[in-house]
Amino acid sequence: MTESSNQDDLIDEMLRSAHNIAVVGMSDKPHRASQKIGHYLAEHGYRVFAVNPALKEVLGGPCYADLDAAQAAARELAGAGIDLVDVFRAPEHVPPIVDDVIRLHIPYLWLQDEVIHDDAVARARAAVVKYVQNDCIYREHAKRQHAPRPELSAQARRDRARTRAGGIAATLTSTLRSLHRLRNMFRGNASDVRLFDV
Repeated sequence: MTESSNQDDLIDEMLRSAHNIAVVGMSDKPHRASQKIGHYLAEHGYRVFAVNPALKEVLGGPCYADLDAAQAAARELAGAGIDLVDVFRAPEHVPPIVDDVIRLHIPYLWLQDEVIHDDAVARARAAVVKYVQNDCIYREHAKRQHAPRPELSAQARRDRARTRAGGIAATLTSTLRSLHRLRNMFRGNASDVRLFDV
């Protein structure tokens, strides 16, 4: 089996097995790749945990200061830890991120395009962390649209159901208010007719 096919098999495994993804270096600027790809991953069934100590919120959800905080949030919200760390940082920032990935026993590491640090990924490999370096998770996922979407955790399914239920409730509330206004309007007209008939 060639190195290329090995890499393809690993990417397939990562995209199918990961459910909770920490995006390290998430930006609050819509034109930045980190936000676009974070949003794409969330839209395709993954639970995304944004990591950036300079931000409190992004994409309508909390942004965590570090991987420790994201890991704690994943365990609380999803009942399991981070599965994959997707890195949008300059190469010089990779070694401490790899240290955190190893310490937190996160199984997968993904370094985006032009994020290259051979020494750091060698340490990841020695710690049995599976990694992809200098590649784009969006591009690789988009090539595999025929692949099954990752199964949502029970908590994620509850969150999605709650969101849908909230939308249905809001629609029903709006409809009832409209009906109430129409009823009052017709009641007013009926009163006017009776007054003129008397």
